[in-house]
Amino acid sequence: IINDISKPDVDNRSYRIIQLKNGLEVLLIHDETTQKSSASISVKAGRFQDPPNLPGLAHLCEHVLFMTSYNNSEDPASNTPSNVKFTSSVENEFETFIDDNLGTSNAFTSDEETNYHYDILNENFELSLKKFSTYFNNINNNDINNQLINKSVIEREIQSVDSEFAKITKNDSWKIRQVEKKISNKNHPYHNFSNGNIKTLHEIPLLNNINIKECALNFYKNYYIPKLMKLTILSNQSLDYVQNLVLENFSSLKNISNQLPFYDYNNEHPITKDELGTIIKIKPVMDTQEIRICFPILDQRPFYQSNPSLYYIHLISHECNGSLISFLKNESLASSLSVELTHISDNDDSFKIIIQLTNEGFKKYDEVVGYVFNYIELLKKTQPQRWIYNELKIMEYGRFKCRQKISEIETTSSLASLLQDNFILRKDILGSCLLKRFRENEIKEFGNKFLNIRNFRCLLVSKNNSHHLYRKEPYLNTRYSVEKLSKSFSRKVIRMIRKNGSCFSLPLPNRFLPQEFKRLIDEQDEMEYLNNYKPPILFESSEFGRTWLKQNNSVPKGYVGLLIRNPSSHNSPINSIKCNIFIKYINELCEVLRYEANLSGLYFNFEPSYNGFYLQINGYNEKLINLLESIIKLVKIENSLNNYISMSEKEFNRHKSNLERIYKNFKLTEPFNQIDIYSSCLLNENSWNIDEKLRSLDQLMFNNFKNYNPFEQFSFECFIYGNFSIKDCNTINKLIKKNLCENNQSLTSSEKILGRSLILYQGDNYNLRLINRELSSSCIDCYIQCGIKEDKTSRVLLYILSDIMDDLMFNELRTREQLGYIMTVGLRSTRTTIGLRLLIQSELPTEFLESRIDKFLITIVENYLRNLTRDEFQSLINKISNDLLIKFQNMREEYYFYWNHIKSGYFDFINLIDYLKILKNLTRKDLLYFYLYYISPKSSIRAKLTVHLHNCDSSKKEDNIKNYKKIIKSAIKNSLLLKDIIISNDRLSEIID
Repeated sequence: IINDISKPDVDNRSYRIIQLKNGLEVLLIHDETTQKSSASISVKAGRFQDPPNLPGLAHLCEHVLFMTSYNNSEDPASNTPSNVKFTSSVENEFETFIDDNLGTSNAFTSDEETNYHYDILNENFELSLKKFSTYFNNINNNDINNQLINKSVIEREIQSVDSEFAKITKNDSWKIRQVEKKISNKNHPYHNFSNGNIKTLHEIPLLNNINIKECALNFYKNYYIPKLMKLTILSNQSLDYVQNLVLENFSSLKNISNQLPFYDYNNEHPITKDELGTIIKIKPVMDTQEIRICFPILDQRPFYQSNPSLYYIHLISHECNGSLISFLKNESLASSLSVELTHISDNDDSFKIIIQLTNEGFKKYDEVVGYVFNYIELLKKTQPQRWIYNELKIMEYGRFKCRQKISEIETTSSLASLLQDNFILRKDILGSCLLKRFRENEIKEFGNKFLNIRNFRCLLVSKNNSHHLYRKEPYLNTRYSVEKLSKSFSRKVIRMIRKNGSCFSLPLPNRFLPQEFKRLIDEQDEMEYLNNYKPPILFESSEFGRTWLKQNNSVPKGYVGLLIRNPSSHNSPINSIKCNIFIKYINELCEVLRYEANLSGLYFNFEPSYNGFYLQINGYNEKLINLLESIIKLVKIENSLNNYISMSEKEFNRHKSNLERIYKNFKLTEPFNQIDIYSSCLLNENSWNIDEKLRSLDQLMFNNFKNYNPFEQFSFECFIYGNFSIKDCNTINKLIKKNLCENNQSLTSSEKILGRSLILYQGDNYNLRLINRELSSSCIDCYIQCGIKEDKTSRVLLYILSDIMDDLMFNELRTREQLGYIMTVGLRSTRTTIGLRLLIQSELPTEFLESRIDKFLITIVENYLRNLTRDEFQSLINKISNDLLIKFQNMREEYYFYWNHIKSGYFDFINLIDYLKILKNLTRKDLLYFYLYYISPKSSIRAKLTVHLHNCDSSKKEDNIKNYKKIIKSAIKNSLLLKDIIISNDRLSEIID
């Protein structure tokens, strides 16, 4: 038992680590203030443990585990887990139970881990933990684990894995990663494809007579054992009480084999000397140009107390004058640079320098590599600076000292994963980020051993790579080539390394670094406002705008949000583009300042809003006002009257070109991302889709832009939140008024109206059909209008209906009908109206999806509502009420809750009380009537807008035939699955053809 665990100053939780006799290590967390309890199990087995002939098996096992459950008559509430028998009669029982009790559950598979996690209301936690443990006890029990999985569950979850796979086929991050894996050491599992799809998990095993069910059970048997598991539990119950629950539920887990699996992979490394000294050219989906300089390094986890790699990450990615990226920008070779340290496996990590190249930089990528090594050489020749390390140490200390709570499920999931790191001393499990020792020799050794010209390879990513890409990655179909770096390339880089590096220099000390981390707990004038349950107060109101204040001294941090309202900013596509270019320009002006602030724990950015734009700053409040003043001075807001925009025509054209690339790349993103924009543009005024912006961008010239001044006439809303005194608030308020309002005009009353939205007429049914052949999937977005935004009763009824439909949709449309992996149902707010939104992304035609949605509403949803019992309805009411009563976990949650209400212009800070009153008086008839009146497809007054985003043209005969084949195939396959009949996709396609 370990009780003395270091924790942040603001952490009121208690911690204990125990280990059961079977080897299961458990972290117990007591939080008397939590409203939810949570548990997570981490299994040290992931994609790297896939059998060579079954890529994706670990991922499939993650999907399958909770899909079959015990018979309700043998619930673990009344039986010990070892006696529970599995049956296929109740599927997805655990997730349904969790959802019914205001919980969430999820899982993920990574390279060497599978993690299962959930949260639930405190009163249901004990039963939930018994149910949770049952799965692991049963797969661990040879007598009954064969009943865990049936064929239809496996077949459906293979479809689900395949839908996940389809989601990444056009994702450049996945495509680049898969090429990196493909050209790595074949004797290391990093080389393998590991996501899985229908081909690797069904079609190939079928051809080779591989029993996928047996393989899954063997996987569970070999890896889902207590010595390879870590369990984390967070609860409001005492540590002793929860410890007894753990002993009761998890002690029966057995280590079936005395010999644990090996994770050294026969001492093979993912990257060997054979893969070094190469350049891999890749053609991406997006219009992007980047070079990745990759150094294989040894596992850095044993060095967590000194973290020598952080020293190099900090300096190589620095953006101050004299830095690597500052020089590359000045030479017009690059636009941004980042450094990543990625853990690959036990013994192996990867250190990557990723540089976004300009067109010139792409042509001269060899020079860019040379400059990188020239800068690294400067770092290696310069004695490691203790003051730089101490700045990093202060910041890591501040992050730890002031770390606020995150959600219960995030807490247990992340800590269960962290327990798998056996290098971390258990007393440091919460503070493994803290830097404790400056070890000069370790810093020197890291640079000399790993960051050298004999230990790297390059990835060059660009659409301009289209020629001579003679290879194709077989799973994601990425075109690439591999070449040894030429001797001339190496000689050029070596020559540049030998230069004196006079164009580079180390950064200066950070002026924004906090020193005290002081909370305002002794100042009496704050205490009047420090009640966390009170909404913001109106601190000051003037003709230009309002300043709102809410104090919170829980940690020495704060937020300042400043919304600039200028209705003309987005009243046409061309004005919207002007506003976006302006925002990009001032963000670029602030880049060096932003980076320095970020390093000290202060963050800011300018972002567009539908009626203007806003500035947001957050972080340690000690220097936050100084930063606000620096931002205002840097962008010269005080001189904003005449000819504010000082950018050159060359800068304008660069920003315009970048914006065009962003817009075009957006049309290559996931369908569900794109369709949301089109729906919003149809419903909201002064909202423009990508096609409209691209057309207007072409027309915008520098002469039309150079006199743009968003501060000429405006109003503002400011929200000051956090560890601020009244004196601080006055300083911020004066700073804004002096620099923004003097010599400018405020908006008139008629110009301060809120944004409007289209009201659909009763009985109207609108359809927009779009085609984008670049997409691998189609998507449908249905919006059913149900009232105006101020109608709180309609909002509450929509909350209840969307909660009901979320479970029903998952079980029917996603699990049983396998219509797609991505689907969602929920309340949608426009600027003035509310309604129900249903979205599905699928490879099936959207017209078919729309018919299935209507069928789902008429049969599944309506039947559920008509048969809803009084007790079930009361349970729903209690669930929604409890959800509304969940407290803010941290300052960030509370700030955004109030800031969004301020930005919307409704200032509805106390809607919670009204919602609870409405819930108390609702009846089952109210819910059914609301559904029948507004949402049912049979309703004559239903008002609906549907956007169809197709990846093919259904008006063309060949595409239409493909669509019908998909529908027929889906219908037949679902019918066969219900009868436990499995047929391969190829065979089914032959029959349909």
